[in-house]
Amino acid sequence: MRISSRTYSLLQSNAVAQALDKYIAERLTPLNWQGTAGQLYDLLNGYGIPDRSTWPRSPKGLSDQLRRIAPAYRAKGIDISHLGHSREGAVWRIARMHSITDHATPPGIEGGNRYGAHRE
Repeated sequence: MRISSRTYSLLQSNAVAQALDKYIAERLTPLNWQGTAGQLYDLLNGYGIPDRSTWPRSPKGLSDQLRRIAPAYRAKGIDISHLGHSREGAVWRIARMHSITDHATPPGIEGGNRYGAHRE
């Protein structure tokens, strides 16, 4: 799949996208990761990014960055989806688009809309 030069530039200048690209490149099995923003933050934090000045300071900051880069990754054939919230935090899925067959809310996830269910 071909992406525009603007999309390419956006991804190249984003520290989260750089770390995510390194993680994806090292995967030996088909890409289908799911977990909390905190788990992904810890996972991606281990990938050496030269300029750490733009690295998110928290899992919440990572979630904000994921929302920004998700459209560009969809153009590359990779779906980055916010699945709602669990007790552990915001749940995300990163998968190749052709392997996504079920958009149902996984067990243990409250809500399921874009920002999770509001608690009363």
